[in-house]
Amino acid sequence: MKSLIAVTQLHTEKGHRLVSTQCPVALAINDLLIDSARASVYKDYFIILNAVEEARESEDILIPENVGLVISDYDLTGKMLPFEFEIDIPDKYLKASGQVVSSD
Repeated sequence: MKSLIAVTQLHTEKGHRLVSTQCPVALAINDLLIDSARASVYKDYFIILNAVEEARESEDILIPENVGLVISDYDLTGKMLPFEFEIDIPDKYLKASGQVVSSD
């Protein structure tokens, strides 16, 4: 399902460069995920890790190329402006209040 990821000023302030689970994009994705799931973000994709004991699993999801460029720049400079992008996240990882864009 397409979800709107909003990387806010707060995410950019709390984020840590070169830490896949703490970059601003990971923090923004985590806002939409159920409590047992966490995002680990890389330049070309991110991984959703589901830590529920009986259902340990992970899922790799490609991210848009322009977002990868923003992440690469952030890793080099430590600077990122707020921005938004859409990405497909499986329903089973989304909180009920996830910012759904469309279900196509």
